[in-house]
Amino acid sequence: VTAEVQSSADVMTEVDVSRLAEACASLVVAVARAHGESPAVSLAVSAAGRSGATLRIEPLPLVRRRTESRPADLARGGMGLAVPLADLVIRTHGGTLSEAWSEGTWRGYIVRLKRSGASSDL
Repeated sequence: VTAEVQSSADVMTEVDVSRLAEACASLVVAVARAHGESPAVSLAVSAAGRSGATLRIEPLPLVRRRTESRPADLARGGMGLAVPLADLVIRTHGGTLSEAWSEGTWRGYIVRLKRSGASSDL
């Protein structure tokens, strides 16, 4: 799996780095498996206003169309326990996991994390 990491966010949040990194790596592998034999995946981090950060995990090339967010399907076939465990780690850190959809096609995952000290939901 080839991963391209893009970051336009400067957001501080208190997390267990190793667990959250493992959760995101699991999501990258899940997206890669679902989208082809020699996949390349984008992990893009951006600020979510003053409340936190958003991580988008999608296959390359990126689709430059409107993407909608849907609740994560933790029972999606072929994902094993990796995605449900990643969801648990993300929720434990006060975040949410959802799916990115474009034109009726599943594209990947969206992780939203709260900024340290942020009181509003993402």
